[in-house]
This record gives sequence, structure tokens and C-alpha cells, in this order.
Amino acid sequence: MVALGPLPAHKGVDETSARPYVEALDQLTEVPTAKEAIALVGLLPPDESTSLGSAWSLVHAIEASPDWPVWSALDDRNWWVAQLRERCERAGISPPT
Repeated sequence: MVALGPLPAHKGVDETSARPYVEALDQLTEVPTAKEAIALVGLLPPDESTSLGSAWSLVHAIEASPDWPVWSALDDRNWWVAQLRERCERAGISPPT
């Protein structure tokens, strides 16, 4: 999946461009390790696009990691990463001090 690169932005997504991502997401059968979750964070779209729903599937895969959250991956690079961080905070999970 990493070889595909980030999910397409809103203007660049259609069923044809989203299909490889959907197929790759369907092949994720095991929960990701911390390293894999970090790699998946890098695949989130650069904008608020859901990439025809694939971004939400990716978020759920990331959050399924038993090592999640990996705070070093939760910067402000895009809307999706900020949402992941905020979801942790709303759940009462905060970075270690």
C-alpha cells in the first residue's frame, strides 16, 4: 500500500483512481505494528477529502494498532493527522510527559 503513495486529494479522486487503494486496504488483514501505523498515517489524503471513503478505512486501520497512538506521527501535516490527534485527545489519551 505504501508503494501507492498518499490517497488522492479531492480533485484527483474518482472510482478508477481509488480502486487500487480499496484493494490494498482490503488486503490489510492484520493489525498494524507501530512502524506500519506510522507508514499508514503518511498515506492519508493531503486535504479533507475522504477519497471515496478510503480515508476513513485507513483511519480505522491505523487506530486498530495495539501500539496506537504513536505521538511522533501526530503532527499538523494535514487535516487527517490533526483529526487522529484530536480523536485521541477526545478519548482522554494524551502524550506521555
